[in-house]
This record gives sequence, structure tokens and C-alpha cells, in this order.
Amino acid sequence: MATKQQPALTPDPASTSTPGPTPASKESSLTKEEKLEIFDTLMFEGAYTEVVKLSTRVSAEFTTRTADDYVSISKTIETLAPETQALVDQYLSLLHISHALVSFKGQDLSSLAPYPGRYDILKTIPAAVVDTMQKKLGVFDKKVQESVEYSSENF
Repeated sequence: MATKQQPALTPDPASTSTPGPTPASKESSLTKEEKLEIFDTLMFEGAYTEVVKLSTRVSAEFTTRTADDYVSISKTIETLAPETQALVDQYLSLLHISHALVSFKGQDLSSLAPYPGRYDILKTIPAAVVDTMQKKLGVFDKKVQESVEYSSENF
């Protein structure tokens, strides 16, 4: 007789991802010129920003996060005092998006603080949309990471 498996109480690490730097893939969709352009923008303008499509009619604009943003995210997590790893993961996801999100659906959010300003807006968006934003932010971060790695290896 087969036994029914109980659902996991915490998310499977392989099925969840937290926005942030990701290892570069061997196969990149970026050209050498695109990688160099992203890297130059980072170095000379201090950030790289890109509009990404969430659907045919909805877009978001992401910008790279600074080292100070990462410290701020960690400090915010401490103040939120999550009691489970699942909550830590959820907070991390929302906070990374809130620190990267410059605009959403044509609305400029850059004047709002990442926390609580943009974070409070994210909390009102349907979870499926936030999940899509998280995935798109992961792709954005991967492009940036690939560009930095390519530039450091080739120059």
C-alpha cells in the first residue's frame, strides 16, 4: 500500500530563487557588445537600468542594487524578525524587488523609499504578478552578472 507523502513545510530550495547575483551560464543570449555596454553603464553611470515586459501590456523597470542596498535588505530582515525560513525567503524576495523596482505599469516609483514605500506597493500586487517580477529580476541580475564576469575575464 502506497503512503501519501506530506507536503513540505518549507519551500524546496531548488524551486525557489532569491533575486540577486546568479552564476553566469556558459550559453549567453547577450552579445559581446551588449555585455560591454552593460558593464560600461555600470562603471560610468553607477547603475544599469532596464525596462522588462511582464506581459504584453505591463512592464516594469529594474535597476541594479548597490552593496548598501544589500546591507539595507539584511537590516530590514532583522527588524521584521521572521520566525521561519519560509518568511525569510518571502521577505528577501519582496525586498530585492522593492530595491530594484524603478517603475511599474508606467508609474515612476523612484522617489519612494524601497522600504516601506515600494515594499508596501508590492504587498498589494497579486502574488502571481510578484512571482513573475521575481523571475524577470533574476534574468536581469543574470545579464548584469554575465556582463561583469565577461568584462573582468577579457580585460
